[in-house]
Amino acid sequence: MVDFGPFERNFFMNGLVIDLKTGNILKLGEEKLVLRAYFGYNMLTNDQIESIYGIPPVFETFNPINPFTEEYFCCLSFFECYFPLVFAKMVEFKRKGRNYLEQKEVKEILDDGFYAVGVNYNNCNEEIYHPILEFGHYYKSVLQNMKKVLHEQTNMLNALKTLKEKEKVLFLVSDSHYEYVGALMDHVYGKEWLSIFDFALLHAKKPEFFHAIGKPFREIDLTKVNKKGPQVEKLQRNQMYIEGNAGLLEQNMRELKGKNTQGDRILYIGDHYSLDILAAKDCENWDTVCVMEELGELDLGDDYDGRVWGNWQYEETAKGIIPTFWYSEMMKKADKCVPTVDSEEMMEFYYQEEVSKKERLTPFPGVEIQP
Repeated sequence: MVDFGPFERNFFMNGLVIDLKTGNILKLGEEKLVLRAYFGYNMLTNDQIESIYGIPPVFETFNPINPFTEEYFCCLSFFECYFPLVFAKMVEFKRKGRNYLEQKEVKEILDDGFYAVGVNYNNCNEEIYHPILEFGHYYKSVLQNMKKVLHEQTNMLNALKTLKEKEKVLFLVSDSHYEYVGALMDHVYGKEWLSIFDFALLHAKKPEFFHAIGKPFREIDLTKVNKKGPQVEKLQRNQMYIEGNAGLLEQNMRELKGKNTQGDRILYIGDHYSLDILAAKDCENWDTVCVMEELGELDLGDDYDGRVWGNWQYEETAKGIIPTFWYSEMMKKADKCVPTVDSEEMMEFYYQEEVSKKERLTPFPGVEIQP
């Protein structure tokens, strides 16, 4: 067991990028500007940053639509945003000549660390599916403590039922597989949740889901080792499917409406900035709502003071206030940004059938962004 002290527990921030050539962990600003950088637990000075990334220091390699490459690794979801801390700890071991890490390259350190964590929830691949209660610690911990980590969503459930009454076509797209999605949705929305969604599309493999033209949906076959059943093109309502692609989903949605759908728009709500929002917008031109929990009161614990990375939304510099990369990107690309799916603004949409035209949440209360 690795012990993390107070300083290390402050190493959390969503959207950090690990530069695999240098081992630096980066907080990026608008236009990919490097705002802060750490190597292990050592914060780089502005001069050091400029010596590596130029003047002004820009991480040109980064492409937001492709968050994982051989050159960098972007930590965006709650499955990944803890990882800069794990990675920094391993780099510290390397710097101090601890054990095998002294001889490891940066990319090898990341691969080893991510594999070690991933064995807790990467329970399936193309060949095999492991039941979640027989695999790792993550799923068992969640399922055995559901009342502690999940809340019943009565307001959201009523909103979804209202949309169904208004003949909206509702769908769920998740990268998780059928067991985990079923267990969570049973707890949060009740065991009849599948009757509310016209289509439940799981193990979708986003962002591939949005650009894999022609990739079929598959039925779930519990008798198969990998749970992959026959390929299907026409989806049946209130059923769960795996894999597939957004184009075929849209085709099925329009067929389900059974009338002229010219001018109808699809609204997609997601919380992964790249795999959800950018992919749905850039590949399918769907309307998008980005759920950015950092816009609300995100509780990171009593001892979190933000001294390591500063504010998630912006960075105060000698040249003024600079928005962070993901904050800036989502404010430009998403049609709306909200802190939760059941926020006041979203409830207004669910019940009034139109996206509010109000301005997005004030970026930095009391702070004027300098051009």
